[in-house]
Amino acid sequence: METLEDELDRLEEGLRHLRAEYNRYFVGAADKPPQETQFELRALVQRLSENISNQRTADRFRINTLLSRYQILTQMWARNVRQLEEGQPTPLRPRGRVGNTGSPGPGEREVASARCSTTGAGAEAEAIRTVYDAWVECAQQNGGDQPRLPWETFYGKVRGRIEQHGERTGAEAVELRLVLVDNRPTLKLRSAR
Repeated sequence: METLEDELDRLEEGLRHLRAEYNRYFVGAADKPPQETQFELRALVQRLSENISNQRTADRFRINTLLSRYQILTQMWARNVRQLEEGQPTPLRPRGRVGNTGSPGPGEREVASARCSTTGAGAEAEAIRTVYDAWVECAQQNGGDQPRLPWETFYGKVRGRIEQHGERTGAEAVELRLVLVDNRPTLKLRSAR
């Protein structure tokens, strides 16, 4: 039979493991959140919290500490998953060059936008070409310090991001938006409404 000490050690190790799995999910290395691992950990947490009043003070302290860590991490993960589903950046997926999301922020100006299917059906090549042409024009107008990216390379990268977004969020269509950030063209992607 497993002792209380063993269960607490298992919970602590489970929290470390679950944190690593969520980090892999949030950086894009895993396709879906580790819900199965979280359900197993939740059952252990429930069992420990039911028997807390019958424990020694030192054990209650350790249980409460681990339960607090579990609650904080669960809330953080839920918030990050919701932000990903809404197409917003998260701490582990910050706004980047191609493929970031959200509305124009301070100092940003939208230059072009287009709507594309995540499944590859439809006229997404034309929509992506419109954004590409605007991107090239912006890069040339604003100093031209960016190397010219060939159309095929640009299309392949954007198409890959669109498909990843569709798999991650389940969205059938995305909106591509080209915005100027500090006078540099940046492509943003979000689920179409």
